[in-house]
Amino acid sequence: MTENKHGKSSDDDPVEAQLRFEAALYGDWYSQSILASYVQEKSSEKSHSEAAEALKPDHDSHSD
Repeated sequence: MTENKHGKSSDDDPVEAQLRFEAALYGDWYSQSILASYVQEKSSEKSHSEAAEALKPDHDSHSD
């Protein structure tokens, strides 16, 4: 059995869990490459959304 050393992120994402399973099962460069691309894209989207949230003006603090 393989352990998930990346926290519980794949538990929350069934696509990532499936890709991790296939990469472990087949062990070929193609499966591992698809998994790496998916995780990288997902983390990139997350950081972009967090940056957008941080840049939003806070309307509540300006109300008098």
